[in-house]
Amino acid sequence: MNISHQRVIKFRGFSNFRDLGGYPADGDARVKWGVLYRSGHLAKMKSSDLTRFKQLGIDTIIDFRSDPEREKDPNRLPDSLNLKTLSIPILDPSTSSWAEDLKMAIQNREFQDFDASEKMREWYQELAVGHVDQYRQFIHGVLNAQGAPVLWHCTAGKDRTGFAAAILLCLLGVSQDIVEKDYLLSAKYADQRKALIWMLRLSRGKEAAETVRTFFQVKKGWIEAAFQSIDA
Repeated sequence: MNISHQRVIKFRGFSNFRDLGGYPADGDARVKWGVLYRSGHLAKMKSSDLTRFKQLGIDTIIDFRSDPEREKDPNRLPDSLNLKTLSIPILDPSTSSWAEDLKMAIQNREFQDFDASEKMREWYQELAVGHVDQYRQFIHGVLNAQGAPVLWHCTAGKDRTGFAAAILLCLLGVSQDIVEKDYLLSAKYADQRKALIWMLRLSRGKEAAETVRTFFQVKKGWIEAAFQSIDA
């Protein structure tokens, strides 16, 4: 079971586990394979997943989830591994101040004043300028591993994790275009919560389902907004 040099590593119990290796950087450099991994949470690992996870030789796991998220879905990890773990809580957008606005919009079926995509764009700007300390800790967590494999994740592995991957790849000299393409891969590999969306569509209508669906997506304009905030 050779899992070296694979962009997406498939597991049965969870999704969006990706290796950042192989991306071209400044000059003739390339990001090393098998060192930098990004993912969603690891709470639903199957027995076969635990075996495959051991093969990666991961030294450090960095978890961006909030305390309630970790308590709800604690990671399941191989007992035999001597893993270093670093918790750097960053609130999920669902816990943001506008979560109650979304709840009310769904209950009342009134969405004319609620732009989900704009809310996410604003939240990405907040990631860039309001969580500098947390992302500083992340970078130092990667450095402290001294070249040993590192995995970082949140719940879906697309927003908090995606921004972490983006700034790290930029620091390694990867072009902005490739950074954005890596970020957008989550549109294909992250959990889209299709069952939840379908149930919302049945119970609250199409507009409610499409509004909530937005929060499980990734969009180029969101990551661009984060970098524009950094530049500003």
